[in-house]
Amino acid sequence: MGFAIHELTELATAKFHFGREQFSGDGDRHCPIMPPVIVHMVTPIPPSPTGSTPIQRKPSENSSLNKLFIGSNGLRSGWRVLLFYALLTTLVFTLVVAIRAIKRALSVPLQVTSIVTPGRAFLNEGILLFAVLFAAFVFSRFEKCGFADYGLPVRGTFIARFLEGSLWGVALMSFVLLVLRATGNFYFGSIALRPEKIAAFAILWAVLFVMVGVAEGFALSGYPLFALARGLGFWPAAALLAFLFGALHLATNAGENWLGSLSLVIVGLLLAFTIQRTGNLWFAIGIHAAWDWAQSFLYGVPDIES
Repeated sequence: MGFAIHELTELATAKFHFGREQFSGDGDRHCPIMPPVIVHMVTPIPPSPTGSTPIQRKPSENSSLNKLFIGSNGLRSGWRVLLFYALLTTLVFTLVVAIRAIKRALSVPLQVTSIVTPGRAFLNEGILLFAVLFAAFVFSRFEKCGFADYGLPVRGTFIARFLEGSLWGVALMSFVLLVLRATGNFYFGSIALRPEKIAAFAILWAVLFVMVGVAEGFALSGYPLFALARGLGFWPAAALLAFLFGALHLATNAGENWLGSLSLVIVGLLLAFTIQRTGNLWFAIGIHAAWDWAQSFLYGVPDIES
């Protein structure tokens, strides 16, 4: 009994150290990517008194299973990313079902055309953007982090980074089309809009493609990249997500082929390079948004196979 009381007393007075993997997110604070987990005691429990029979402890039968899911800093990053995508998918599915139910209740006819109108595009991208940001918010509360820690700061030079990326996006698309024009594979054609409508539609589609850039960029290179990099390293995580980016476009875009998807993998790796260099996603978001804007609005290039 005396030994048991001695053990409990030492356990109650021992000082615990909480292990946290930290990284700099917005430059002025540290974010614990994992919630605090007891990893060891700074003041260890002293050995048993001389002459006492040592306590025999059975190895935990669940130790191997625990190691599969739990690391030194809590739930492993791979499982966190899978949970993030599971929550994201659930949110998108729920929102789509809810909107369709509302349309049926209001007797709004469902669109069966493949033509993308601004209203339809805003609804689709709005669903994805809300789901991505809400899922990230849930995980940020759990991990006690901010969006800046996941590469999406909203202060400092983020506007300059975004505008810089936007200029690169328009320039790169223009270069590609000039090469295609020089080889006889593309013609610019004539202006399709009346002059008084150009500015309004330019702004409308710009806002839409900023939403696309934030939603798709953050879904693939925001929380998933910053979480996976903790377990795999930055470039293995970036490569895995780049292949996922290309595969998703191939699976969901009827006008995509394997060559286009391969180019998207390369683009994904290039964007990961900009994220590593700048420390956030805004430059990459600017390139993505401006590339899509220049392709779809400025030059009117159809995203279909000929």
